[in-house]
Amino acid sequence: MVNNQFFLKSGTFLNGGKYLINNVLSQGGFGITYLATRTSDNSNVVIKEYYKKEWHARDIHSSQVSVNSDSTYIEGKFRRKFKKEAETIMKLRHPNIVKVFEFFEENGTLYYSMEYIDGMSISEYVKRNGKLDEKRGIDMIRTVAHTLGYIHSNNELHLDITPRNIMFKKNNQIVLIDFGVSKHYSEDGKQSTSTPVAHSDGYAPKEQYLSEGLIEFSPATDIYALAATFYFMLTGTTPPNSNDRQQFLEEGKEILKIPDALSQRVRNAISAGMCITRKGRLQNTQEFLDVLDGKYVSDEINVINVELGTSESERKVLESLKSNGQIKEAYNYCIDLIRQGKEDEYLKEECKQLIQIIGKETKKDQKRTKIIITAIIIISVLWTLVSLIITNI
Repeated sequence: MVNNQFFLKSGTFLNGGKYLINNVLSQGGFGITYLATRTSDNSNVVIKEYYKKEWHARDIHSSQVSVNSDSTYIEGKFRRKFKKEAETIMKLRHPNIVKVFEFFEENGTLYYSMEYIDGMSISEYVKRNGKLDEKRGIDMIRTVAHTLGYIHSNNELHLDITPRNIMFKKNNQIVLIDFGVSKHYSEDGKQSTSTPVAHSDGYAPKEQYLSEGLIEFSPATDIYALAATFYFMLTGTTPPNSNDRQQFLEEGKEILKIPDALSQRVRNAISAGMCITRKGRLQNTQEFLDVLDGKYVSDEINVINVELGTSESERKVLESLKSNGQIKEAYNYCIDLIRQGKEDEYLKEECKQLIQIIGKETKKDQKRTKIIITAIIIISVLWTLVSLIITNI
């Protein structure tokens, strides 16, 4: 049950009468979103208000917001972050990014207005209609990847790419929303801030769970979430937590199960995009798209290099499969590359190592099978003896 004392009342005017509050849409960790009317043209807009119930209190008569005295320092940091979120989206002009109209201060707190998306999130759609077919999933994730590439070109990281933050309108246009945990990064890939970052289980890579992980953030962090979202689109299930995956991988097990029914290029894009180690992962949206499209070679590599052997992108896919414990898939990928005429010393050595690993695993399986068969025979013999003894008695 929602406690209405936290929210602005329906019928409240904001920003000199420019907006009229209609109702609450949602409440997140650091903000409340409202459906509102822009009075100049009676169009629907969304108003986001900076308000956290643990830190703030609202006068129900005046709508004025005050800060608890013991939360002043941390509240100030997140107040600046809220303002930065609005400024970040306002500078990103792209048809697939939610539009922010203006930022303003009122009632002792912060607000910004943005476009109202008449549609639903990928998360909602899949829950209602089931997983997407591969073709539609590829079309959607390609649009998201191009949009994410634009964000990265502006030295911003989204850091919360999830099915719930990807909307599509009734005309099927994809729109990326919620830049609440976005970060600016410098040309050398280092963070310009140390403010803690939230994460979404199943979609955040392991570096996002570490307090010291801030220095490791790069576009590859968003690539993990992009690939994880792609996985959700095509399976209808949330991927396992990256920390859980790492623990199992240390034991030689991979709990991320990519359906065999998906095409090889799709499976490669998900696997290489969701590599546990940041360095082993696809590093940017172009690499992700290249693997997804079956083009393992970047535009900078010329035809001669293609004919000579494997490309950097192909090696990353192979390393990702190995890092994720998908040894048989890595071997099959090697064979596929050889069939394409890309055999080189690197590929020969990799195939040789993979065959040895598979051989060891096969021997272990054979030994395990022998033990089981022996145990069954012993149990059968004992059972026969017991039966004979009982019969003689």
